[in-house]
Amino acid sequence: MMRIAVLAVVVLWLAGCASTPVPESGRNTEAAMLNVQLGTGYMQRGDLEVAKRKLERALGQDPRLAAAHHAYALLLERLGEPGKAGEAFRRALELDPDAPKLHNNYGGFLCRQGKRDAAEKQFLAAAGNPLYKTPQNALVNAGICVLEDGRKADAREYFERALEADPRHPGALFRLARLTAEAGEHERTRALLRRFHEVRGHTPESLAMAIRAERAMGNTSAVESLILLLRGKFPGSPQAEQFKETAGAVRDEP
Repeated sequence: MMRIAVLAVVVLWLAGCASTPVPESGRNTEAAMLNVQLGTGYMQRGDLEVAKRKLERALGQDPRLAAAHHAYALLLERLGEPGKAGEAFRRALELDPDAPKLHNNYGGFLCRQGKRDAAEKQFLAAAGNPLYKTPQNALVNAGICVLEDGRKADAREYFERALEADPRHPGALFRLARLTAEAGEHERTRALLRRFHEVRGHTPESLAMAIRAERAMGNTSAVESLILLLRGKFPGSPQAEQFKETAGAVRDEP
């Protein structure tokens, strides 16, 4: 009986809430959020003109809505206005400084602008947020960005950390495999690529990398099998043309 009484009180309380007028500011925010969702959808479909109208309407409805500034920043970059995009990102962070997705996207923007040190800080801010559900994405982005400065050791650390968060992250697996291959760690490369193929499937690039790793370890039968797989699945790829079989021996074509 007590449980029924409590439920009855909750139902009455909700009914009272539903009849309470929503403040004008609340209505504006709801309308702005709707326009952000619409604008983001148009942006994803490539209709940037309509997306711009929707997002500018959202900003007019609620200038303090961080999500509107965030989406507008992404749009402005696509429109080739990086200066304005940077301003919109910074305004969004002023309004919502703890938003991990915002830090991650701002980091991507900064990296594309060549501001890699600043970008790295944004990626780490995103990855370090305990509420961020996919810190591995920010860590992979950090690794990609620092690689552009030739910081292979740091990139490797970020990819390793990404795999600690998500052992099946295809981007981390592939990029770490490329670094281990360059370092001559062929067994590690093989293990990483096997996991990559389980998660992502074969690609011409991953199969070519696997062929080189097996060849470096002297595994002729594995090399031949992988070449047949590469040429069978991707016959027109540059990687398939690169590897040829001659008199039962496998070699790289120059």
